[in-house]
Amino acid sequence: MKRFYFVLSIVAAVGLVFTGGFAVAKTMYDKPVREVLVGYSHEERKDEMVIKHSFTDREDLNTVDNLQQIMMFSEVREAPSNLGERDVMITVRNPQHHVSLTTTSVWFEGDGAWLGFDDKYRWISQEDAAWLKKAILFEE
Repeated sequence: MKRFYFVLSIVAAVGLVFTGGFAVAKTMYDKPVREVLVGYSHEERKDEMVIKHSFTDREDLNTVDNLQQIMMFSEVREAPSNLGERDVMITVRNPQHHVSLTTTSVWFEGDGAWLGFDDKYRWISQEDAAWLKKAILFEE
């Protein structure tokens, strides 16, 4: 009978250690790593952005991953000189470290969209632009 209680106490202790480790890991590491902020130009002050929508990789990992894939694998092109005012600005940031990973201005056109990264411009297809509009809940 002593052996039974000894084995039972060992099993309970191991279970308690694993449960405690799981709880600690869940609270420490279950935070979003990437957050996407969708901003529009302020009506009066065009150089300021108003954040209308945001989502994280914990809420929708596929959307954040697809968005970054579209940005990374878009075609580098010489931008036309008449782009005008951007339609939307997208910022991907790390909320844990308060660091912006990338910020891009987006100009939607009928056959695709331009992505502006600092002084470089990239082009995405009409299919990718339609997906992007849906993903960021674009307001025209």
